[in-house]
Amino acid sequence: MECGDHRAPVDVPPFMEDWTAWSKEELEHQYSPSQWSPHLPPSRVIAEYVTAATRDIATCRDTLTWRTYPVTKTDPDDTDIVMDVYGEDLPAGSGVLVYVHGGYWQELNKDLVGGLMGPLCARGVVVVVLQYTTAPQGRMTDMVKEIHRGVLEAHALAQRKNWGACVTMGWSAGAQLVLQALLQLGEDKGLIPPPASGAAGSECQVSPVSWIRGVVAVSGIFLLTPLVETYVNEPLKLSRTEAWQLSPLNMDNCRSLRARVKHQLHLLIAVADNDSPSFRQQSQAYAQMLRTSGFFFVAELTVQSSDHFRIISQLSDPSNYFSQELLKFIQLHSNEQLSTD
Repeated sequence: MECGDHRAPVDVPPFMEDWTAWSKEELEHQYSPSQWSPHLPPSRVIAEYVTAATRDIATCRDTLTWRTYPVTKTDPDDTDIVMDVYGEDLPAGSGVLVYVHGGYWQELNKDLVGGLMGPLCARGVVVVVLQYTTAPQGRMTDMVKEIHRGVLEAHALAQRKNWGACVTMGWSAGAQLVLQALLQLGEDKGLIPPPASGAAGSECQVSPVSWIRGVVAVSGIFLLTPLVETYVNEPLKLSRTEAWQLSPLNMDNCRSLRARVKHQLHLLIAVADNDSPSFRQQSQAYAQMLRTSGFFFVAELTVQSSDHFRIISQLSDPSNYFSQELLKFIQLHSNEQLSTD
């Protein structure tokens, strides 16, 4: 099958509208989040996000206890990456949120995540922000591996600190990376040995995948094949086969995730009311596919009066509706009893 042929039947999973006859212009319009905000002209949307994110992360770094940790290499050829841990001084038993930023795998970074950690740390949640190598330097398969490594590092730190269970969260492209990395974590049971008896963290002898009790996907991109013919793919250089294999909205991937995650994972699929119709449909379709694949605890949330960027930038405000719902979800599932599988 030729890479330029976007009419392949495999590209249209269940629960999705057939987009394969759309023009390149329509695809790029649907998958350009800045085109859909009612608050600002498209040329100002991303700049506003960057300004707010820069301001809010600076405030958090001035007021919270935080530290940057190197992420352990699992292969000699692995890239050097780090993770930022906010609320590092929080006590044993504190819940953990592991966050992965968006930016279509080619923009933004861990220093532009905004201030979501402020309200969460204030309520006793440790926030770990993972780094990954964006395109064109990084390839998507390597990004997934980097997030996988980051989660392993966060899990090891949580064991040493005796922190509680974890919720992982990804925004936009970050949602895809979190879910694909979780597929790999499902293969890791027992690979990290528990600490020796009496060592710090010995109460938390659980595998990385068992440690994760919830997943939050915010304005996620779950089906990558519509992007192959668009500007988004220029630095990514994904083939159609790669895009399909790396799509969470692929029934084989969804069923594999259910088979590998033995405990009852809770998932929250959130989207902005002013995300594009295609982004909103992808979220709806993925939630339905999760249920069809055997996940029983799948919640959907549409955040009103928001857009693809404000849904994240406004998490710096503890009175924001989505901030409160996110905190409830994290507190509920990070307080679950940890057990070895």
